[in-house]
Amino acid sequence: MLFFTGSSTPNRKDIKHSGAGRIARIHMLPMSLYEAGYSDGKISLKDICYGKADDVMTGEVDLKNLIDFILRGGWPDNIDIPLSAASLVPKQYVEAIITDDSARIDGVQRDTLKMRRLLKSLARNEITTATNRTLIRDIKLRTF
Repeated sequence: MLFFTGSSTPNRKDIKHSGAGRIARIHMLPMSLYEAGYSDGKISLKDICYGKADDVMTGEVDLKNLIDFILRGGWPDNIDIPLSAASLVPKQYVEAIITDDSARIDGVQRDTLKMRRLLKSLARNEITTATNRTLIRDIKLRTF
């Protein structure tokens, strides 16, 4: 048995075989802090999302550790390497989306500067409801 892992966006017209009977597609999620050994599992993200979470004392949260977890992301290989190296993975992931994946979807080459500005705007507005007008304004700003 072989396992092929990774993400891809194949061009459907070039596919000669569907993989039926040979390839199983499974949905994988990033590794959680519990799986990485950084959480005791008292709080479940699933329960939080479904409104079932109870208030639980988890101890003190160190801001530096929280920043490290965010920069490392959910990639298993990022657990035991220096943060300077681990933070390259999400940077390269975003770069690949901007330069490759955005064009691969429909064959349209997009303006990479506008794509970067859009992603920055979406990140800036993460906890808010941003209107299309806000996103467009951010994309047009030269200093953003």
